[in-house]
Amino acid sequence: MTAPHVLIVDDDPALLAALPEALRLRMDGVTVDTADSGAAALDRIAAREYEAIVIDVKMPGMDGLALLAEIRARRPDTPVLMITGHGEHALAIQALRGGAYDFIQKPIDRDHFVAALSRAMRAHALNRRVKDRQVALERCTGELEQIVEKFGRGSEQPRVLIVDDDPALLQALPQALQLRMAEATVETADSAAVALDRIAARDYDAIVTDIKMPGMDGLELLAEIRTHRPDTPTLMITGHGEHDLVVHALRAGAYDFIQKPIDRDYFVASLRRAIEMRALSRRVKEQQLALERHLNELEAIVEERTRELRETNKVIESPLRFLMGPNGQMEKIVEQIKQVADSPLTVLVEGETGTGKELVARAIHRLSSRREKPFVAVDCGAIPDTLIESELFGYEKGAFTGAHQRKEGQFQLAGGGTLFLDEIVNLPLPTQAKLLRALQERQVQPLGSKRPVRVAARIIAASNVPLEREVRAGRFRQDVYYRLNEFGITLPPLRERDDILHLANEFLPEASMELGRPCRKISEAAAQVLLRYPWPGNVRELRNVIRRAILLASDVIEPEHLSVLPVDPSAATALRGEPPPVGSSLLDSSLVGSSLKVIAEAAAADAERRAIHQVLQATRGNKTEAARLLRTDYKTLHRKMKQYGIDAGPFRESSA
Repeated sequence: MTAPHVLIVDDDPALLAALPEALRLRMDGVTVDTADSGAAALDRIAAREYEAIVIDVKMPGMDGLALLAEIRARRPDTPVLMITGHGEHALAIQALRGGAYDFIQKPIDRDHFVAALSRAMRAHALNRRVKDRQVALERCTGELEQIVEKFGRGSEQPRVLIVDDDPALLQALPQALQLRMAEATVETADSAAVALDRIAARDYDAIVTDIKMPGMDGLELLAEIRTHRPDTPTLMITGHGEHDLVVHALRAGAYDFIQKPIDRDYFVASLRRAIEMRALSRRVKEQQLALERHLNELEAIVEERTRELRETNKVIESPLRFLMGPNGQMEKIVEQIKQVADSPLTVLVEGETGTGKELVARAIHRLSSRREKPFVAVDCGAIPDTLIESELFGYEKGAFTGAHQRKEGQFQLAGGGTLFLDEIVNLPLPTQAKLLRALQERQVQPLGSKRPVRVAARIIAASNVPLEREVRAGRFRQDVYYRLNEFGITLPPLRERDDILHLANEFLPEASMELGRPCRKISEAAAQVLLRYPWPGNVRELRNVIRRAILLASDVIEPEHLSVLPVDPSAATALRGEPPPVGSSLLDSSLVGSSLKVIAEAAAADAERRAIHQVLQATRGNKTEAARLLRTDYKTLHRKMKQYGIDAGPFRESSA
C-alpha cells in the first residue's frame, strides 16, 4: 500500500514551507510535493496521480482557476481544494462551480485545513473504488450492459420536483420546462413540509427549491434531502447578490444555484445537466449492487491485508525514521532490522549510550509476528546485583525475607512477546549462568521454586560496550555471549554519522509541537556548533539539546541557545567522561554572554560530572559502592551517568 501523495501549489514560499509541515505533523504517512507555479504543477500532475491537490486561487501567470480547469480536464477524479483570501466569496463560488472540492480561507486554520484535506482524500479513495468496480463489471457483464443500453435507457421519463412558496413561480417554472423539456414530468410543492412528503413517496431525478421560504427554509430542506435522498441533485433559487447563502448551499451539497430574476434558458440547461448526472449516478449504483455479491469476500481480504500493511508501514516510517538519514548511511542497519525481525534469532545490539539501541529493539518487535504481544524492557544496569535475579526470574512467596507474595519475573511477563535486556554487560556472572539456561532450555526457575517455568519470549540484548572485549577481560561469559550474538547489530556513534543536521531538523518540529514554541529553523552558526560537538550522549543527547534550545529560542535557534554545549577542547573532554586539564573550566569561554541561571546550571552539571568520575575511579567502576559514597540511590547515579555519557567499563578495565 503506497503512501498518499498531496500536491500544494502556491507562489508564497512561507505557505509552501508551513502547509507541508502542518500535514506531516498531523497526517501520518502522507507524502507532500510542492509547486510554486501553475506550470510546475502541471508537470508534476502529468508525472503522477495525487490523492488531493491544494491551490492558491491567486497566482501570477496561470492563476488557480485556470489551473483548476486544466486539472479537471486531465485528472477529473482528483479532488482540488482552493485557498482564497478572506471575504473573496465570488472567487470561492466560481471555484466550487468549476469543480473544486472545497475552499480554505486565509488566514489558514491548520486543523480545519487538515480536516478538509482528509475528507477530500477519503472521497477520492471512495471514488477510485467505485471506478474499479465499474471497470470490473464492464469486463464481465458487457452483454448485459448492451441489453440495458438498448431497452432500458429512456424507458422512464425524468421527474422533477419544484418547491417554492411563490404561486407565480410554481406556475411559471413548470411551463418553462414543458416548453423546453417536453419529456420531463414536473411536480410542485408550496412548502418544505409538502416537499418532504413527496420525496418520501417518490425518488426524483432532480429537485429545485427556493432558498428562502417560511417555516423550514431551503437550506434545512437541502439537509433533509442530503440525508434521505443523497444522490438526488438539488438546485437552489437565490436572490441576486446573496453570496453567503450561495456558498453555504454549495458547501452543503447543492448541485448548482439559480439567481433571481431567473434566466429560463440557463435554468433548463442546468437542470438537464443535473438530470444527466443523476442518470449516470443511478447506473453506477446499479453496477455496484451487481458487483457487491462477488466483491464482499475479496474486500474482506483486501481490508485485512491493508491493515497489516498499514501497521508495517507505521513501524517502518515511525520508529526507524530517527535511524535513517537522507543519504542512506544507516540503510544497512535498517535492512538488518527488517531481515531479523520475523526470525526466531536472539539479537545483540551494540553501541554507545544514546545511539538508539532500544529504538532498534522496539522496531524489531513491531515488525515481527510478536507485535501484538508485550514488549518488556529491563535496564540491567539500573537494578542492584542483589535484586537482579528476582527481577528477571521472579520468586515464590517466602523465598526470602520480605517476599510476602509470589511475583512473576520479567521473562514470564514478556509472555510470547519480546524481552529487551539493556546494558546486559552489568549482569553478575552467577546471573549470566541462569540466563544461559533460559536461552538454551527456554525455561527459568523462580527463586524459592522447585519447578522450572517454561518461557516463550524472544530475547534482544543490548550493550554500550563491546561484549567481546568483556569476554576477553573475563567479565562476561563466553558461552552466554555466543548464545546472545546469533544476530548482531552495531550502531555507530553520532559523531561518526553524517546526518547530525538532518536529525536535528527532524527533532525541531516534533519538539516545537510538544512544547508549543514556534521555532522555525537552526541558524548556520548554530549548525556549526552542532557539527563541532562530539556528542558523547549521541542521538538522545542531541534530542534533549534541541528541546532545550527551542524553549530558549523565539524563532531561530542561534549559538547562544546551545550554551549547554561546550565549544572549547577542555569542556568537550569533560563531557566525554574525562576530567578536564588542570586550570580549565566549562565556564572559560563557552558560556560568555549567557544568563546567570544558564551559567549556574552548566557549573552544577560540570561539578556532578567531575564528582561521579572521581568516585567511579576510586571504586574501580563499582556503581553500588559509588552510589553509597555519593549518598544517592543506585538509580539516580545510573541516570546521571547516562545523562553525562559516563561509562563504568573503562574504570573496571583500568583496575584489571
